[in-house]
Amino acid sequence: MSAIDFNKAAYFPLEGSYRETNNATRLGDLDPRMPISVTLLLRYEKDPGSYKVRAAIKTREQFAAQFHASEADIQLVEAFAGHFGLNIIEELPEQRLIHLQGTVDAFERAFRVQLSTCCNAEGIVFRGRIGNIHLPEQLLPVVEAVFGLDDRPAACLLYTSPSPRDS
Repeated sequence: MSAIDFNKAAYFPLEGSYRETNNATRLGDLDPRMPISVTLLLRYEKDPGSYKVRAAIKTREQFAAQFHASEADIQLVEAFAGHFGLNIIEELPEQRLIHLQGTVDAFERAFRVQLSTCCNAEGIVFRGRIGNIHLPEQLLPVVEAVFGLDDRPAACLLYTSPSPRDS
């Protein structure tokens, strides 16, 4: 694989990554040296295809052996991570996941995002962003999702059943 200069690569938005404030207030920038962890979901090496193909697979091991992330895609992500000073914490090709760790500054440069401290209407403070995650064109077909740049609450508890002692 030839070396890619990710600083000069064309970057494009990752489909489905756009985020808005959702009534949250931006409180300020994050400490650029703060460590965070992010997970990348990579494409399948082979498309799982139809239900008929998947139905023939009976175990997780059979599925992982047939449908996993490719070594070439993993190497491309390794090069990308290394270029921006991100550490690979764990590679799980059978789950198509790569766990990265690095500083806020490194992730902002790598994914062309601005991370901020935000507060929602319920008073919950979280790490947020506005806009899209961007990837270099070489990674755009490889990475399906990026989890963890934004850690805003995704759900809220609407109902709880009373505990026996409340009766």
